[in-house]
Amino acid sequence: MEEEKKNECVIIEIPEDLKNWSDCVIYRVPRKLRKVNESSFTPQLLSIGPFHHGRNELKGMEPHKEKYLEDFYQTRSGQLRTVELTHQVFDQMILRDSCFILELLCLFSDKGCQYHDQDDYLLKTPWLRNVVQLDLFWLSKEFRREERRGCPFREHEKYLYSATKLNKAGVKFAPSANKQAKFVEFNTIEKPLFNFIPFLHSLKVELPTFEIQGNTETLMRNVIALEQCVYPDKAYICNYVALMSQLVDTAEDIEFLVEKRIIKNMLGSNKEVAELVNKLTYKITESNFVYANKCRQLNRFYETRFNIVRATLKRVYFNDLWTGSSTVLGICILMFSVSSTIKTLFFSKD
Repeated sequence: MEEEKKNECVIIEIPEDLKNWSDCVIYRVPRKLRKVNESSFTPQLLSIGPFHHGRNELKGMEPHKEKYLEDFYQTRSGQLRTVELTHQVFDQMILRDSCFILELLCLFSDKGCQYHDQDDYLLKTPWLRNVVQLDLFWLSKEFRREERRGCPFREHEKYLYSATKLNKAGVKFAPSANKQAKFVEFNTIEKPLFNFIPFLHSLKVELPTFEIQGNTETLMRNVIALEQCVYPDKAYICNYVALMSQLVDTAEDIEFLVEKRIIKNMLGSNKEVAELVNKLTYKITESNFVYANKCRQLNRFYETRFNIVRATLKRVYFNDLWTGSSTVLGICILMFSVSSTIKTLFFSKD
């Protein structure tokens, strides 16, 4: 009887029109994305929501949820929705999880941490906090749009030469002033004295900085999955990651982009970062790769032999002030020697 009364206190009246609402959809990550890296889409310590509710390896956090629920009862109330669970189980689960999240966010704030229970092992253990934050970010959503759309997408293709190859042809790379993923800029650099000669122009690519840490793969995979499910026409992250994977083939490409401050490598190994960047696009489909035309422009620039020769000469003979000065001095000495030889041969008197 006591258990039934406890259950009744957490059940609320849900209008019939909400129970049958056709737009109430919970998305799940597509199976082909999940197979790439199961752990990126699976909570390690904390279960929030119905998909992993009741798993034995995640039950250790349930007592902590109960504690936060008791605190929540004193000051807060919430509205609930239904999914394909019994109303009783769902109401208990969603209320407990919601209270846990709200209380946790309050306690994670700078002011909230001043008032938390000193015996709260979750808040006083840094690695536990990090794992919980990562689990809260985790996305487990059903991709029901996939069947309705008929998947008119094309698989990821190779559009572009790598960053080091493009640089050898004279393409400049720089970090973008704007850190948002959609702000990728492709500019033409004109020579002040030779604007009228198109083949002397060069290209510049400005990219938002990509900071790669230990949890980057998990975060990026979940954001990519969210865009593929909900925002396929505004997939800024998908396009940015696809472009980066085109530019990165080897560890040398990562080293070059790190030098240009486009990538911040917090992992240490350039090879590991290169593998991570390329894995992010595995099994990703694109409805519209917005940088396709710009990539073709960069490819044409690289495939123009003159650009490679010009960039090589500049890199070898005019790489810095001293090298450039030595080159100019050498040319002057050569010209003086040639003119002296010609004068001696043709203009000297017998």
